[in-house]
Amino acid sequence: MSEASLSDHEAFHEDGPPGSVNGGSHSGKKGMSSSAESVLSGGSDHNGGSSTNSDERIVSKEENMAVRRSKTVVLVIIAVTALAFGAATYLFTNNEETDDYETQFRDFAYEVTTVAHAEAVNVFGLVESLALAVSSFAIHQETELPNILVPHFEEKGKHNNALSKALQVSIVPIVSMDKIASWESFSVANQGWVQEGVNQTPHLHEDFLGADLKVPPINTNVHHFVDAEDPKSGSVPVESPSVDFGPGGHGVVWQQSPAPHDPSIINFDILSHPVFARVYHGMWETKLPVMSEVTDLSFLYEGAVKDDITHPHSFLMHPIFPTMDEDEYENVEPWGFIVAAIPWDAYFTNLLPESINGITVVLHNTCGEHYTYRLNGPEAVFVGAGDLHDRHYNSLGVQTVFAEFLTYDFSETLEHCEYDIRLYPTSDFEEEYRTSKPWIYAVVVVLVFMFTAGGFLWVYFPVQ
Repeated sequence: MSEASLSDHEAFHEDGPPGSVNGGSHSGKKGMSSSAESVLSGGSDHNGGSSTNSDERIVSKEENMAVRRSKTVVLVIIAVTALAFGAATYLFTNNEETDDYETQFRDFAYEVTTVAHAEAVNVFGLVESLALAVSSFAIHQETELPNILVPHFEEKGKHNNALSKALQVSIVPIVSMDKIASWESFSVANQGWVQEGVNQTPHLHEDFLGADLKVPPINTNVHHFVDAEDPKSGSVPVESPSVDFGPGGHGVVWQQSPAPHDPSIINFDILSHPVFARVYHGMWETKLPVMSEVTDLSFLYEGAVKDDITHPHSFLMHPIFPTMDEDEYENVEPWGFIVAAIPWDAYFTNLLPESINGITVVLHNTCGEHYTYRLNGPEAVFVGAGDLHDRHYNSLGVQTVFAEFLTYDFSETLEHCEYDIRLYPTSDFEEEYRTSKPWIYAVVVVLVFMFTAGGFLWVYFPVQ
């Protein structure tokens, strides 16, 4: 074959006739190409739609997250605000209760101090009246002092004690050494007042003397304890003056009310006791009534009355002058004095109403002593020696001078004692005015605030 024929033949085989396989393949390729383009074109449209939806979902998620964050922030703000309002409500209500109990305490403290001051004025006035009555009797009887016998002293003293709350009052003449013998004779001859006094108050003495109330005789000698402060050490006659200032001599226990069923205390030289000697010096120095420190006075009064000797007692010593003219007191020496035994329990009793409990009273004196009582309604409970109040309430303490008129800043020695009273509340007193209202009100405020805010959030931020 010629070259032209071969070329045509190859071309014939490559292209083939219409409808041949090779021709169909070519046409198929074109169709496939068109289909691919169509598919690609269609696929491109589908991806574009998915991308749009994805963006929308992202935006939606971000918006939801923003809403949630807003809700969280708002909830935190609401919670903090609710707690702040609750705390403010608690503090306000609690402070109101605090103000209430502090005001109530101050009112009761004022009442206690007012009554205590009135009692001090009362006991002073009554003992002063008794001293003046004894002085008046001695002047009008023109008795050779110190030999004096006051008639009906049992009755006089009884009324004095009932009003002044003293356990006992005693007349104590000052007897110099040169008058000891005369005094001893006088006292023995006039000791009948003891039996008369016992007969007038049998309820005090029946347990000691029996039904007949027969009183043994007094000691015929002016005497003192072997051990100056121990009555159980026995007694011996005096041989020398107990004090060497003023008129000197001895302070001899004489008439007492109530009268003693054990008269061994009669003719006892009370100035041989160091506490009485020191306080007597304060009285002699000032020429005024003075108070003692807290001391055991049972040796003086237990022959007539019984009292709890473990509780604080003091005595008031009031001078008896040989004149009724007060302007002359500075120029004369007292010939004796009145001793009133004072139980401190009595002065803190019946100061509060029945329902008020838990006020602490601390008795301070210039002799360095402190004693603590607790007032429960009308009852005064002795807590013990020392300042035992709760230091938590220091800022609420109320202080007042007991018997301010018995404070003598002109005394050089200050051998007597001056008293002040300090009052404090206790936790029991405070609890009477504390309630659960502050907590209740605070919780109610928080809950109301939270529910109100929750409703607002539900409406303002609808669920997405």
